[in-house]
Amino acid sequence: MSSKKTLVVLAGGLGSRYNGLKQIDGIYNGYTILEYSLYDALQAGFTHFVLIINDKITDVFQHDLKQKVESKGGEVQFVVQRRESFLPKGYDATSRAKPWGTAHALLCASELVSNPFFVINADDYYGKEIYQLASQYLDNELKQNNIAVQIAFPLGKTLSESGSVSRGICKLNEQNELISVTEQTAISKEGAEIVAWGNDQKTILNELQLVSMNFWGFNTDIFSYFETEFQGFIAGNPSSKAEYMLPVVVQTLMDRGVLKVLVNESPSQWMGVTYATDRELMYQFLSEQTQQGNYPESLWT
Repeated sequence: MSSKKTLVVLAGGLGSRYNGLKQIDGIYNGYTILEYSLYDALQAGFTHFVLIINDKITDVFQHDLKQKVESKGGEVQFVVQRRESFLPKGYDATSRAKPWGTAHALLCASELVSNPFFVINADDYYGKEIYQLASQYLDNELKQNNIAVQIAFPLGKTLSESGSVSRGICKLNEQNELISVTEQTAISKEGAEIVAWGNDQKTILNELQLVSMNFWGFNTDIFSYFETEFQGFIAGNPSSKAEYMLPVVVQTLMDRGVLKVLVNESPSQWMGVTYATDRELMYQFLSEQTQQGNYPESLWT
């Protein structure tokens, strides 16, 4: 089996709150957040990149990104997440406006992935050191079947100044293994407190609470589980807006005892662009990182 290290990128989201395709929006010096992630991953030893995209991502963008990564010794492959992929014969999905969700997106990439891998969001900046940690997991724990990894972030470092956010709250056991990921919506800062609102009830959250930012590591045995679960999801006659989401499927597999998820806190700083107004903060951050010597002015030359 090849020892190449694979990073799968979820780049098909439509970005409704951001009002645009964040995946192809150049932030600093014309570079996208995704390009910084690929640069950091290459530095940490990743060489194989599988990007799951939608049909709005242009051929020009794909060709340009492929050339850039290949200039640094990496390989890039693209796969479009299509509504009809992995559906039972005769199933009619024409009423759906959106794809089936993040776990289905991973399934769409399964034929291109033959090694343990990590998966990230295209529109999140995860920092440099996290990829070095991920690389170590690929060399060790993730060579085992039925093992997954979640590299999580403290909640207080993942908020937006522009509005509320949704986060997957991680609950761990004493061995730092994941027990549950619970989606919490409408999280924001109110004075010195971090609060979440739901059903007109306020919940105060701890800033150190670890949350999932979709930085997962898996062995390839996960794909057969995901496909089986997707068939069950479809058999349940989901609504036209229902989605087959990665954290929900992971939770199901943990509850069944077929998957153990190791959790580690990220050594890096997270940054994101949930809203269009977050873009200026991201620009300032990347400018500072470049001035401090963490990135060259030109990433690919």
